[in-house]
Amino acid sequence: MYTDLAEAVEELKMKGYNNLFEPDDDAFYCSKLDLREEVPNMKIVETWQFDQGTDPGDESTIYALETKDGVKGYIIISFGTHIDPRKASLIDRLLSRQQ
Repeated sequence: MYTDLAEAVEELKMKGYNNLFEPDDDAFYCSKLDLREEVPNMKIVETWQFDQGTDPGDESTIYALETKDGVKGYIIISFGTHIDPRKASLIDRLLSRQQ
């Protein structure tokens, strides 16, 4: 179990999850690789939730992701007032496909 978000990111990088994915319309995008992947081509490998304080807005979740071609990366979603609805929508769609 990780004590904070930074520790989880470092551990993921040591496991080969070096690529940060961000939302790009209805897909995941990694600027480092100039790679755009649709939801059906992605899977969630691991998930960690963090509560950084008493404020609900300080909660974050990190998702370790992998493409069908084996590219590993991650996406971080903050909750509360800091939530990015595009990220939340992508993850919701991905979670519903994996059930």
